[in-house]
Amino acid sequence: MKVTQKQKLTAYLNRTDFGLPRNVESELWFIPPTPHQQPQIEELKSFFFNDVEFQALKLGTLLTTPDGQLIAAAVEAALPPFYAEDINLIVDALTIAARAQTRSARVAALVSWAVGSVDRIGTAWTDGSAA
Repeated sequence: MKVTQKQKLTAYLNRTDFGLPRNVESELWFIPPTPHQQPQIEELKSFFFNDVEFQALKLGTLLTTPDGQLIAAAVEAALPPFYAEDINLIVDALTIAARAQTRSARVAALVSWAVGSVDRIGTAWTDGSAA
């Protein structure tokens, strides 16, 4: 069975401690959530973008960034539904981190192309001057 991107992201979120309450026991569903301090979105974006395991998910690739629905579905599967503000925060942070990963992949590809071009020009120049 092929593991989908949503399943990979949900598993990652279930393993990762990013400082928000979650995974409430099903027997305690009737207890209202306790107030807690939300991290800033920039903190979460930086956390996700700099996390090696998040990078390995390759949500943001050279050509694509996942749509918000995929990210929202994965976050909702990992967080209890009564933490709607947290869900929105995590979705936004993951979306921003994935876009940043896409930009980073594009810059890396551009740099790689530029370095390769300079190397090819240098080789051609050296070969031409040797003749």
